[in-house]
Amino acid sequence: MVWQLIICLSLTQVTFAAQICRQQLELGIVLDSSASIPLNDFNKSINFLQDYLKLFDIGQDSVRVAIIPYARGVISKNAFYLTSYNTKEDVIRAIGRITHTQGDHTYTGEGIKFMRLYQLNDALVRPGVAKVGLVLTDGNSHNKDVTEAEAKAARDSGIHMFAVGVGRGINDKELLRIAGDYSRINHVDSFNNLKSIVQRLAVQTCVEECQTPSLELGIVLDSSSSIWVEDFKKSIKFLQTFLQQLVIDKDSVRVAIIPYSNEVHTKNSFNLNTYNTKKDVLNAIGKISHEQGNATYTNKGIKYMRERQLSNAVVRPGVTRIGLVITDGESHEPDLTAAEAKLARDSGIVMFAVGVGRNITDKELFNIAGDYSRVNHVNNFDNLNNIIQSLIRKTCTKGQKNPTDIYFVFSPSYLGYEITLWTKELISSIISMDVNKVMKCGLLSDPCPSNVRFKLESYSTAKEITKELNPYTANKLPALIQQLADSGYIAQRGARPNARKVAVLVVEGVKSAELVSNQVKNLLNKGITVFIADPTNSGAKIKGVTTLKGGSEEQATELIQNLLQ
Repeated sequence: MVWQLIICLSLTQVTFAAQICRQQLELGIVLDSSASIPLNDFNKSINFLQDYLKLFDIGQDSVRVAIIPYARGVISKNAFYLTSYNTKEDVIRAIGRITHTQGDHTYTGEGIKFMRLYQLNDALVRPGVAKVGLVLTDGNSHNKDVTEAEAKAARDSGIHMFAVGVGRGINDKELLRIAGDYSRINHVDSFNNLKSIVQRLAVQTCVEECQTPSLELGIVLDSSSSIWVEDFKKSIKFLQTFLQQLVIDKDSVRVAIIPYSNEVHTKNSFNLNTYNTKKDVLNAIGKISHEQGNATYTNKGIKYMRERQLSNAVVRPGVTRIGLVITDGESHEPDLTAAEAKLARDSGIVMFAVGVGRNITDKELFNIAGDYSRVNHVNNFDNLNNIIQSLIRKTCTKGQKNPTDIYFVFSPSYLGYEITLWTKELISSIISMDVNKVMKCGLLSDPCPSNVRFKLESYSTAKEITKELNPYTANKLPALIQQLADSGYIAQRGARPNARKVAVLVVEGVKSAELVSNQVKNLLNKGITVFIADPTNSGAKIKGVTTLKGGSEEQATELIQNLLQ
């Protein structure tokens, strides 16, 4: 058995497909209208956006939409805003009325800036509602530095940025500058192929903000001399960007911080009840000076946080406590650091560790966090911003909607090469759609037989040879499913006690479904939700099980839709 951990035109009558996204969302679209796009292709981008938006529950109390076309500059006459339209029908029609200006340049940065300042700024959006920015373009921007800076400013303001590129005129590097993460990029060969990503994109952009209603957050910040002044400023900016995306007030997330080096620097610290607004917390973080102490006593920082800032005497009863340590070097007393971190964890504080550079080892970070899933390690201070979204998701797990532990189960030796490739595409599509990172994924499969070999003189009859070849044709799926039922969803394999248990079984054909029906019943009896992925669409069915339909992309989308419900 193999266990592996693999770490959402003007119309007179509008009809809608099944909705994928039903939660609240502020969605801003930045649409390329430059001359490099022929009119016919621009119309295809309009049709694509209409099909995409049909999958959202659009209204002033659910998903609100704004759009800004651009070319040489922004084309505000074709723009509309979050409050311009109150129904899906009106939004769809307004999209259809957008004309193609065919401007002679591609200033993508200007479009992103307009969206950030005039469509998705904090004064215009609903508090606590996720902000999503979607850029659709066919070409590299004329000023890539401005585009990168504006996209970063958008992300730093809490906008989840996504990029859709069309054709060879746009490269993935440019798309990455916009989105900030490859998981939020879609790139198709032509405008004709935009329709192939409609459902995928709807799932991906249906993001959730941090759902933790309340949190006590203690930050332990390295201020030793090994950190240059400019790098210390980057760590401050990182914290401000990270905290910008949390709901900070006396009833939600409260923040405390203690800088340290050879000692704790209490003059730069503040406690959970010091500030009650996000603005005040961010301003206070920005005023922290770099002490440049000549030693790194991480243990002292953790101890101060545990005893003074996150002790049971000062936190709200029943509220999750999180300790976040940011450091660039090994502590001078690693054993004491490990001991203090353990005391913090034993007291109920969930510890996270962020390491920067080569002078801090993963072992030290593990000793602080107690679990590699709560460790982030970047090469330099410039890369801190790359982990912000990951850190947000990790620190918001208490309130995360629909946490799911999902196993993919299949038998490559029985399915064969082509269907195994199909299965790989299915799994990749499912994971890429999990933008909210609610899934923890595992895989259970059988290796292809490695011991089936014999010399020329080993056997003389067809019966003997056939017997040796049987492992190639045996269907191992029943045994694999039983293995999953017996020991798949246990803590030793990373299962979470509060997570929904899901199994995706790759089953080819009706007979194969019948063959595993008894083992599937065992899964269902244990409360495991089961899906059949049938690559041949043969109509395989098992009572109590959902059979996915279509190609790998369609089946992935259908699965994600089910998990979002």
